[in-house]
Amino acid sequence: MRTALILFILAVGLSACHSDILFEEKINLPVVGWTVADSVKYQVAIEDTAQNYDMVLRVDALDSYRYQNLYVMINTLFPDGKLEKDVVSLEVSTPGGEWHGKCSSDHCAVPILIQENFRFPKKGNYTITVAQHSRLDTIKGIEALQLSIAKVEN
Repeated sequence: MRTALILFILAVGLSACHSDILFEEKINLPVVGWTVADSVKYQVAIEDTAQNYDMVLRVDALDSYRYQNLYVMINTLFPDGKLEKDVVSLEVSTPGGEWHGKCSSDHCAVPILIQENFRFPKKGNYTITVAQHSRLDTIKGIEALQLSIAKVEN
């Protein structure tokens, strides 16, 4: 419970520190489940390479989602064609099953800070792709992913 409270306060605090959102897009996933083939793609245009940003990926899930974490592959395609790949474990609940985010009815929204106080190295268009990276071909219970990139006040 304490960990969930700390993570929630951190997420709320981070969102309160932002003067404005550079990018925010929510993409709904198929109702039948999120398959390995169902990648989520975000297109982000960057003009300011001197600005610091925070990147948050919000996982919207049914409270019936039975796992503590969600493994994803995050691919970032840079304007110059360089590709970075990262496997990330998104912790959505405690080992005891308490959600780290806010729940209402049978839906939960878990904001997860995936990059903090960083800068984009080049101006131009970035493509950020998120794919599920579990041992299952189809994951049930994940409804949507929302990527937010916000300017950090200095």
